[in-house]
Amino acid sequence: MKRTLTLLSFILFTSVQGQGWGWGANDAVQQVANGAMNYSNGFVVATGIGAISPLAQNPGMARATAIRAAKVDAMR
Repeated sequence: MKRTLTLLSFILFTSVQGQGWGWGANDAVQQVANGAMNYSNGFVVATGIGAISPLAQNPGMARATAIRAAKVDAMR
């Protein structure tokens, strides 16, 4: 019962929060090399890629450094 309630709460929350985040027909959107800028809604979507460091000491550190590198790449 608790699992079902949690799942339903998650679905309801994400459906309410996800409204209004798409591109509209009249939105001012500028496509760039690794993403897009939506001036009408005031948000930026960017994509980055990051490689796993050979100096990583464990899989968690390798994943964290790759995510950090991808974020830095996306912010360029």
